[in-house]
Formats: sequence, structure tokens, C-alpha cells
Amino acid sequence: MNKIIEKEFLTDNTVKFVFDAAEVASKCKAGHFVFVHLDEKDRLTLSVADADERLGTITLVIEAVGELSSKITGLNEGDEVLNIEGPKGKAIDVANYNSVLAVGGAAGIAPMLMTVKELKKAGNKVISVLVTKSEEQMFFESDIKEFSDDLIVFTYDNQDENGLEGLIKTLVAQENIQKAYLMGPKILIKAAHDIVKEMSIAVQATLW
Repeated sequence: MNKIIEKEFLTDNTVKFVFDAAEVASKCKAGHFVFVHLDEKDRLTLSVADADERLGTITLVIEAVGELSSKITGLNEGDEVLNIEGPKGKAIDVANYNSVLAVGGAAGIAPMLMTVKELKKAGNKVISVLVTKSEEQMFFESDIKEFSDDLIVFTYDNQDENGLEGLIKTLVAQENIQKAYLMGPKILIKAAHDIVKEMSIAVQATLW
């Protein structure tokens, strides 16, 4: 069993949970995901937003968009899930590239936190861009800013005339970006992906 240590609403339907999961936390790297088993039959796949090996905890962000995710977000501090299995997947490639760009859209903002932490620790200058449809859907701004040299918040309900394409093109040119890390739904950040590919920037992307 894994206990909920902390619960926080980030938006109206997006919840941050900190779970007691020492075995998972000891192995987690940016890019990993876990299976959260609520019971014997219900399982949810979630990217790891953060892990603290010292405290033995992992941070997960869950958006209540379906029956199972709503069931989990209805839990409270002190409640337990049957099991957190992982970490799964492949960790991102972390090295010192001098200047890197990290773009997270919607749910992709969650795993971006651990990504920028590891990139900053590796000695990079980290330029971060958070992308959502509206300001009300934005979260983790202060957390990600802590590990970023520059943080830009982009929302489609308040964009400038050049849009996300113009923003990314400017950042890549000004900051001499050597590698880009993109996380989120294609509908939100495809423009960023297209620009970095067009400008022949090395990219590691997790898009859906």
C-alpha cells in the first residue's frame, strides 16, 4: 500500500499528490512513469513529476477527466492506493548542452518539473516555456521557475500576434539553444516541435 502524504488542487480539476513510495523514488529519473493501482482491477498510468529519494516520496499530477482519474482525485491525505508500480519507461537523456529549451504543454507540464531539475543540475542554462489553453489551466509556475534561468508562460487565450511559433523561433535564435525537450499534447505544442526541427535543433519529445 502507498499512502498519500500531501494533496493540493493546482486547478479546478488538476490535483498534485505526494505519495509515500520509497522503492520507486530511489530509482526514478526524469522521463519515467508509474502504474498507480487503485485496487485489484483499476490502474492509471502517470508520468512522475518529481521524486525525493531522501524522503522516499514521489509526486504525481492527476487531471480528473474520467471515472478512474476522478476516483483517485477524490482521495485525501492519509488514504492509500493498493500499489504504485515502477518506475517504467526510459529516462530522458541528460547532459550539459550549455543552453536547452524545455517546453511543457497541459499535462506535459507535470513531468517537465523533474526534467528541468535534472537539466539544471547538469549545468545547463534552462529556458522553460509552459503552454496551456487558458491561464486557469496553468500550474507549477513557481516550481519550474526555481530551476529555470528564464520562464515564459504562454496561453492560447492571451497569445501575441506571432503565436507560439514566433516565441520559440525567437528563443532558439537568442539563446543559442543546443537541445530541446518537449512534453505535451500535439495540439498545443506541435508548433514548437516544428520550429526546432526546422532549425535543426536536437530534440527529445514526448507528444500525444
